[in-house]
Amino acid sequence: VPDEPASPRPRQVTLGEAEEYIAVKRRTAPWIAFATVLCILSPIPLFLFSAVSEFSRGSVSETAAVGLGMVILLVLCAIAVTIYLACGMKTRPFTYFETEPFEAEPAMRAMAEREKVAYHPTYSKYCIFGTCICILSVVPLFLSILIMGENEMALVGALAILMAACAVGVALFILSGVRMATYEKLLQEGDYTAEAKLSQRKSVRLASIYWPVIVAVYLGYSFLTGDWQRSWVIWPVAALLFAALSAALRSAWGKK
Repeated sequence: VPDEPASPRPRQVTLGEAEEYIAVKRRTAPWIAFATVLCILSPIPLFLFSAVSEFSRGSVSETAAVGLGMVILLVLCAIAVTIYLACGMKTRPFTYFETEPFEAEPAMRAMAEREKVAYHPTYSKYCIFGTCICILSVVPLFLSILIMGENEMALVGALAILMAACAVGVALFILSGVRMATYEKLLQEGDYTAEAKLSQRKSVRLASIYWPVIVAVYLGYSFLTGDWQRSWVIWPVAALLFAALSAALRSAWGKK
């Protein structure tokens, strides 16, 4: 009886590879946070210009305001996408940490565990500060309603402050989360176990379909209705739905 072919041996990861990966992630994390901040802030000029055109009594046309706001939005998004792509190219040689099971040298595992433990207090502080900032970001909006009533210009300004505060909170989450996730990838813990990596690959395929559809819905609804000041609600709703859908699918894949 012929011998059964042996299963391929997992990739062997050395201490040097791990240190290089950590260095790359530390360099790219601030840029990823900055690109995300640009994406969050990009609709603000559109809101502000639209509000100004409405209260300028015809001195600034709505078409010009919306057009300029859209140009700034697209430019900021283009810059953010460029940064994402550049960071992705730098980390691409290390994608096996996220997608493949591997065997780590004892020295590499000891280094990753030591640095993870040392970084955990900083990670906790960033998460706490980011959460508090995101929660408190709605305070200006509530104050605007209490003090200014239904003054739309004040509401738009408060909304801009809300989005800027959320951008700061999200940046803190990214800066801390990327580094902590790096150690979890090296240790194959949390979301980066062998089973989780399989589910992650499926989630990426889902996201590649889901988010382009959301972009099309956002732009289509906004252009057809002209309701740019409220259509931003599509994004947080879409994010919550995606999280719920991903969790449900991961549960189903886990049972299979």
